Amino acid sequence: PVSIYADDRFVGDGVTGVIPAHAHAFVPFALERAITVERVSRASEAEVRGTSLAGGVLTLSLEAVRHEGFVMRATHAIEEEVYAFVESVPGFAPRALPEGAIVTPQGVFAPVRFDADGRGEVALDLVQETSSSVSIASEPDARYVPALLALLGDRSETPRLRAIADRLFDLRSDLGRVEEDLRVERVALDERREAMEALRSVTSAGAVRTRLSTSIAEGVARVDRLTTEASSLHAEDIALRQEWYGLLRALRT
Repeated sequence: PVSIYADDRFVGDGVTGVIPAHAHAFVPFALERAITVERVSRASEAEVRGTSLAGGVLTLSLEAVRHEGFVMRATHAIEEEVYAFVESVPGFAPRALPEGAIVTPQGVFAPVRFDADGRGEVALDLVQETSSSVSIASEPDARYVPALLALLGDRSETPRLRAIADRLFDLRSDLGRVEEDLRVERVALDERREAMEALRSVTSAGAVRTRLSTSIAEGVARVDRLTTEASSLHAEDIALRQEWYGLLRALRT
């Protein structure tokens, strides 16, 4: 048990866990009406960096960051040491420690320095680094292509690989558009053919059948054109992927 006093005034008490010899501990009790604390916590997306390439397999280093920041304001001069506590997160470690920080198994006590206006600020980044491998040769449109191009730098193959990746990105959009247009045209064509069949035995619907026949012919032409366009885009996609595969398999960094 720990009793807490402000000068001669009893403020409260708290209980610690088992404290090993020469260790630091955090007493789960705090009361300082002269200080207000604003805490900002955020996690950033993992930063991906390529570290090596061999046989079309890209090795990656992935970095995730948890940012913990504190802004404190004091209504009067603070003479005592003030710390902000950042709890440990499994798998994460501080990127850099502020001067005077105290590291414990439970977390980090980061000292807060106040300026003349009674404002103090401290921040700590907790970083998790992992590595993985991906067969980039067979996935030219993968999310790790930017990391690959950054790793290759100014090699002679880099411009062509970038051009292939950009064109494959555009092809996905073009193919999506053409295939959707083709789906719509086929549905409309089926509807016109069903209407034509329904009117086949109606002798007074000759003019309507003529218009439907013209519309069906135009629809068939549009379907043929879109089918040809889709086949051409698919062929280009296959050719670019084969070229990408050949270039990546031959590279090593």
